[in-house]
Amino acid sequence: MDFTLHLQTWTKGDISQGKWMIGLAVFILLPLCILLIKTNNSLQKGMLIPLCLLFVMNMGYGSYLLISKSKYTTERKARFLLNIS
Repeated sequence: MDFTLHLQTWTKGDISQGKWMIGLAVFILLPLCILLIKTNNSLQKGMLIPLCLLFVMNMGYGSYLLISKSKYTTERKARFLLNIS
């Protein structure tokens, strides 16, 4: 296998991971945080801070992966093709 194929496989995996992280944060963690805000149970209120932090981390790192890795793939492919020719 050549270098570009390894690079493409790696970056596709990172982009897929970023999509999954954002999807899980939006469809699972956000509604769960909203439900915990509305409850009166103190134990559930205590779980609100860690879940909100997990939501922020998933959104932050997931969006970082989506933004940076797609640019990285096109940049590296252009450099690799420039060096070949």
